[in-house]
Parts: sequence; structure tokens; C-alpha cells
Amino acid sequence: MKTIDSRVMHCATCGHDTVHVRNATSVNWIMHLFLTIITLGVWLIVAIPVLLFALGNITVGGWRCSVCGK
Repeated sequence: MKTIDSRVMHCATCGHDTVHVRNATSVNWIMHLFLTIITLGVWLIVAIPVLLFALGNITVGGWRCSVCGK
């Protein structure tokens, strides 16, 4: 699932504390656990490759100032 993180940080370009945003990816761990329990572990055949792929792609983008974009 794609998400957007936001945080108030000091922007060196603007010289002020501004809201900074970045793109992120999250995994719904509860859903995977639930499906694994309900299907008596059969879901793990699908879940393990999916989760390994997701863990490799959880890289988040760099923080960007919402005022100046740097």
C-alpha cells in the first residue's frame, strides 16, 4: 500500500520549519497473518514471495519541503 509520510522539519533552503513529505510503502501484516491462520498455512505459499518482494520495495523517497520542493 502506498502512503505519504509527513513531518515538520527545518528546511535549509527556506530557513524555516516547514512540513516535509515523502512517499512510502507499507505492508498489511495483520491481513497476511489472518489469511495464514484461516487457510491453515496454505496462504504462506503466496505470502512469503509477496512479503519478500514488499520488504525489498519498502524504500521510501527522500523528504521534500512542501513550500520550496527541495
